[in-house]
Amino acid sequence: MQIRDATISDIPHLAALFVTAFREDPDYDTAYPWRIAAPDDYARLVTAEVTQLFLKGQGRFLVVETEQRQVVAWACWTRKGSSAAAERIRAENDSVLKVVERTLYGLQEAVYYPFIQMFSLQPSVRDEGPLLKRFFEVYGRLAAKLYVGDLAEHWLLQKLCVDPGWRRQGIATILLNWGLDRAREEGVAITLNATRAGLAMYFKAGFVQVATCEVSMLDIQVPVMVWRPEGV
Repeated sequence: MQIRDATISDIPHLAALFVTAFREDPDYDTAYPWRIAAPDDYARLVTAEVTQLFLKGQGRFLVVETEQRQVVAWACWTRKGSSAAAERIRAENDSVLKVVERTLYGLQEAVYYPFIQMFSLQPSVRDEGPLLKRFFEVYGRLAAKLYVGDLAEHWLLQKLCVDPGWRRQGIATILLNWGLDRAREEGVAITLNATRAGLAMYFKAGFVQVATCEVSMLDIQVPVMVWRPEGV
């Protein structure tokens, strides 16, 4: 197993792996109740969301691949904060070539994403947008209250998924440890929103649940987790 930075060419596979990894997850059944009935629409939506996250250029996309170069897991880490260290880390992800590559790809997606939102998705799928937007609004207000003081500077684990056929082999821990090592070096915290399936791993790694992001109309309760290095 080896870990490497993801490239734009990895995006379709990352999206497909995400769909597979969370196919049986009840949290995603709640957030996207139509995904089983409309699998093609869901796959297109996930691809668009992963693409947009990648094009923002603020996250460090990492993949774990086998010796046969099969990608079996990936994660997205983002350094939050306004310190010089945070600015430097984000700048490292913005080399000239990466910016040009993302810009060219982004021009394509600027046409593709609105198209699938407006025409490709079934009406029942498009109608979920306002509800999910409500969730992110609630989370945004919660984050504004939580991520202050010693949490103003932190690493955010935005995504982590493992191919179901490769679970329980320590692969998720490899991706988690990448962030833990950097957070320890910098003396900053890590934050993330956990699925129920991932709670045990995060508790074992020393995370604590500090809040729950809840949207009653969606029946969603997302644990907000924080890890702090010793002395912080």
